[in-house]
Amino acid sequence: MLKLEKMKEYYLISLFIMLLLRSINAYSLLPSKYDSIIFAVLGLLGGVFLLQELFIITKKRQLISFDSILLVFLFFLGVSILVNHDNYLESNIKLFVWTSLYLIGIYKFSERNYEKIQFIDLINKILIFSFFIMSVVSFLMYLLKFSYIYVYGSGPREHIRIGFLESRLFGVFGDPNYGATMALIVLILSFFYLIIDQTKKSLPIRVFFVFNIIIQFFIIILSGSRSALSISFVVVAWITFTYSFLLISKKHIRNIVFKIILSLTISLLMIAFYYGLQAGTKDFLKVLPEHINYELKVTNDSNSTKEKKNLKFNRESNKQSEISLTRKDVAENEDISNMRFSIWKSAIEIFKSTPWIGTSPRNIIVYANKNIPTTFIAQKAIVVHNAYINVLVSTGILGFLPFIIFLIVNGLSVLIFFFKNKEKLPNYFNSYLSILLVLVLSGLFNNELVLVNTVGTFIFWLYLGNLNGYMKGMHLLDGKSKNES
Repeated sequence: MLKLEKMKEYYLISLFIMLLLRSINAYSLLPSKYDSIIFAVLGLLGGVFLLQELFIITKKRQLISFDSILLVFLFFLGVSILVNHDNYLESNIKLFVWTSLYLIGIYKFSERNYEKIQFIDLINKILIFSFFIMSVVSFLMYLLKFSYIYVYGSGPREHIRIGFLESRLFGVFGDPNYGATMALIVLILSFFYLIIDQTKKSLPIRVFFVFNIIIQFFIIILSGSRSALSISFVVVAWITFTYSFLLISKKHIRNIVFKIILSLTISLLMIAFYYGLQAGTKDFLKVLPEHINYELKVTNDSNSTKEKKNLKFNRESNKQSEISLTRKDVAENEDISNMRFSIWKSAIEIFKSTPWIGTSPRNIIVYANKNIPTTFIAQKAIVVHNAYINVLVSTGILGFLPFIIFLIVNGLSVLIFFFKNKEKLPNYFNSYLSILLVLVLSGLFNNELVLVNTVGTFIFWLYLGNLNGYMKGMHLLDGKSKNES
């Protein structure tokens, strides 16, 4: 059994590394067959470990527990896939396997092994180091104003953007919103590793974490992701409030109302400082490329019978090098949501036409084209851009309710536990909780957490399992202490 558990760790590390590689936009330039083969093998191995996890759950008689509500969600996800089997059946089945792996395989494995700090610590360091490299490369692209667009189809979104384009930094990330969200997560992790056990860290290690925090902050600003920047304000407020509340509590101040008001005041002051910091940093970053006299562009003439790639090194004056970080699609758009309100409204219209079992995850656009062709999603062939509405449309009410109940109950449980035990929790608890907050909020603007196979989804279920495992372990210890007394 121990050998199998170790193999699962190796498997999860391998899967995580491949998800990181897949998040790089240049990875999409490789022949898709290689990606399909790799993830087919990973999916089969994941299925084996998933069955093993189900066996453990059954053996420990944990089928009748609150977490089993996830099995209810998976059941109705499967029902939706079978009912809507006319289109994308194979793709939906693959997604069902991956979703099951995250919700059961990774989540329950992490919950059972919450004391294995070394494993999750390794995952964290792989994430930090990988995104450090990707962010540095992306930042260099910004300084050189590197831009490249690869068109692979006739659709409006069938292209890959690399570098600095449209007044925002795509960099090496497939989606700047994703890149900025992950940069925020890596920033939180780097801050966590910087402040704990400082005496045990060498000066170069501490310098690395400080530099990484700075570079990830740069990526958040340059990405032009309003969602990631907004979430960063919430996280700054949350971390400031929790640590202020903890420090004030150590002063033996018993008045809870006073502690809350004082912590909120400190948080507001920190938000004001952070607002000024990000605004000043943005102004600073705007002028940096003026000091770089080269502009690197790769052009792809997709209209030619033979693809042309022209690499240009253009020396320009400082005046010509001036750039803008103001997105035209936002500044010149009367729709403050940048189409998201139209997308969500369209998604609700689709949901109303099949409210109980939904369309199935991969079938939303096809279903809309066939049944409600006048909707925004059908006309634009665009995804939902909201994890929760995506679950509602994909799986209907029957799938949405168990999933959202699970999230709400878990969220409240973790928060209550955190404030009850804030003074004796391990250092990582608030860091993981803050990252879960980032991903939950990110789900309001992007498809995250579930029904996708991404780094963010992997991290979410890994951290949530770890925190739930710790809480259950503490409850068991408390129960033993009471029995012994």
